[in-house]
Amino acid sequence: MKGREWYQQDETAEEYDEWRFSKGGELVDDGEKEALFELVGDLNGKEVLEVACGTGRFSVELAEDGADVTGVDISKPMLMKGVGKARERGLGVEFLRGDAKRLPFPDNTFDLVVGMRFFHLVDEPAAYLREMARVSKSRVVFDTFNRGSARVVYNRFLPMGSRLYSEDDVDEVIEEAGVELVDRNDDFVVPFGLYRAIPKTLAKGFRSVDGAVQSVGGDSLSSVTYWMVEK
Repeated sequence: MKGREWYQQDETAEEYDEWRFSKGGELVDDGEKEALFELVGDLNGKEVLEVACGTGRFSVELAEDGADVTGVDISKPMLMKGVGKARERGLGVEFLRGDAKRLPFPDNTFDLVVGMRFFHLVDEPAAYLREMARVSKSRVVFDTFNRGSARVVYNRFLPMGSRLYSEDDVDEVIEEAGVELVDRNDDFVVPFGLYRAIPKTLAKGFRSVDGAVQSVGGDSLSSVTYWMVEK
C-alpha cells in the first residue's frame, strides 16, 4: 500500500481532517457523504463495515443514520480520532485495528461494506475488493480517482501517492473480484486539491461549475467515481 508509513504517523492523524476538510475542503466532505448516502439508501438497523475508516468521518455518519457500524483501519492514531468523534456524538461505533486485505470477520457478516478514499492507495485493488465482498452479505461501495481527469495535474505531488483508474481498469478489478456493478455516481470535475487551497466562499463557485458540467453530461470529466457492486 502506498504511503503506509506516512499514513500511520501520529502527526498525520493530528492534521488529517484539518488539512483535507478545512476551507473549501468542507464541500468535498459534504459531496462525498452525499454521494455515499445516495448509493446506499436507508441503513437503519443494518450491520455496516467501513474498511480503511481513517478518522471515522464516514463511520460516524453511517451510525448517525441508524446503522450498527464497525470501522477497521491499519493506523492506531487514526482510529483513536474516530473513537473520539463517536464519543462526542454519543454513537456506539466499534473501531478495530486491522489489515483490509485480511479482515478479521467470517464470510457474510455485514449487510454492507464501505471503502471510501481507499482504492487510490492500494496496489492490488481486486484482492481488497474480493476480501470486502467476502465479509459482505451482498453489497460493497468504494470510490476511485479517474485517469484522464484534472486529478492528474497535482497527483504526483501527493505525499502518499495516488492510483488513478480508467473505466476499463475498474471493469477489470470488478471482474477479478467476482462481483457485479450495481450503480455508480460521478462527481467533482474540479479536483479535490483545488477546493482545499481556497476559501469556502470561493469554492462554492467552483462547486456550482461542477454541478453545471455534470448536468450537461460531464461525467467523463469527473475526477472521482463512487461504485456500488454486489456478489
